[in-house]
Amino acid sequence: MPLQHQPNKFVVAIDGSKLGFRAAKFAAFLCRPKNGDSIQLVTICTSDSVKAMTEHVNLAKTELLALGVSEPARRIRVDCTITNKESMGKKTIADILCEAASGGCLVMGAGGMRLQDEWLKKKSNTPLAAIGSVAEACMSMSKAPVIICKRKAAPMLDKETFIRQRGESGNALSIVVAVTEGKDDHMATKSFDMSKRCSQKVDKVHVVHVKGDAHKERGKEIDAYWEDLKDKVNATDDGEFQYKAIDKAKGARIDQVLNAYADSDDVLADLVIVASRELTKLDGQALGSVSAAIAKSTEANVMISKHFAQ
Repeated sequence: MPLQHQPNKFVVAIDGSKLGFRAAKFAAFLCRPKNGDSIQLVTICTSDSVKAMTEHVNLAKTELLALGVSEPARRIRVDCTITNKESMGKKTIADILCEAASGGCLVMGAGGMRLQDEWLKKKSNTPLAAIGSVAEACMSMSKAPVIICKRKAAPMLDKETFIRQRGESGNALSIVVAVTEGKDDHMATKSFDMSKRCSQKVDKVHVVHVKGDAHKERGKEIDAYWEDLKDKVNATDDGEFQYKAIDKAKGARIDQVLNAYADSDDVLADLVIVASRELTKLDGQALGSVSAAIAKSTEANVMISKHFAQ
């Protein structure tokens, strides 16, 4: 029997950029229509930009309707919210988006085209190499999972049939989910749960553990835990999961090892899922250094897994 999934609410930030529109399509691609999933398009404007931003959010909704999202076989509710930032006091754009995403999953573009172009040319790992300041703040502040759509991974979403035929052979996602220790690490288990929520039976999910110090002492126990979870999911015919433990060369960083695997020719990940350590700092931000490095450097779309409260 297939896994019983709870309805997902995807909150998409629309800012007028191409990546914002692609984020909406990616949300539609992840939706399970028979599961009651919904999409909420959110745009934030000022008094001077309300007309333009209203047009942007309406265009995004029209594009989703054109993709067949509201056809009987793909009946997904699409709502629109337009928020005037001037009425929100001292709240930042990131604050507003994080509040809107409560109880769901925030989906947004990585940043402006300038940032993306600079990253593709330089391939640098500077803090804003592939993530704009608003996206970076949302990754840290949001209490809900956050999906960041990248430029290189997004063109597949320009193909209308890719979304219309979601779940059919040939229109599958390649997902890499990073895990660490076994049952004692609830954040790794949460990332695994996110991979189940995002995948369908035609997708390939790579559960990857970059071996650390814990693996030296409890390697067999850790591997057995993830192999068992993988086998249970595969037995439900809900996806094709595989587990791989990778040795880390001396001096190599975990993010470098994971990105190399995700970008390899036999994987070519569309989505990389990493955990937030959720160690709250004084400024309210809570994103581990490894997860931040992966999110900023991978060419795939990236999900920061957090509490998926209903």
